[in-house]
Amino acid sequence: MGSHLNIQIADGLRERVIGEWVDDFDRYAAEQWRDFEFRLPRGESLREVQQRIVQGFQDILSQEKRETIVISGHGTSLAVLFHVLTNGNFTYEQFKQMTMPDVYTYDIDTETLTRAYMK
Repeated sequence: MGSHLNIQIADGLRERVIGEWVDDFDRYAAEQWRDFEFRLPRGESLREVQQRIVQGFQDILSQEKRETIVISGHGTSLAVLFHVLTNGNFTYEQFKQMTMPDVYTYDIDTETLTRAYMK
């Protein structure tokens, strides 16, 4: 099963580095979405995550010439990618509604992001 799939690990799609333990994650996440430059010591800002994940996404697109590509990742990093792909229309509110697992589809031709599955 799945032996015909070309599976690659892309470091650019990894989850953000928070830097230290956060007691109130919701407050921390809300602050990061309000200010994409906000970060804790030794952590990443959402701007840094955005730069990394967009580059990783572009790298995958340039390497894969298939009609359908499956990308798997963590909530925050994917939400930041969705934010870019939708020109800012995927916001903190949509991020909070993401479930684990969740599936989204993105049509490059129409630039349409669709939530395809939710728990």
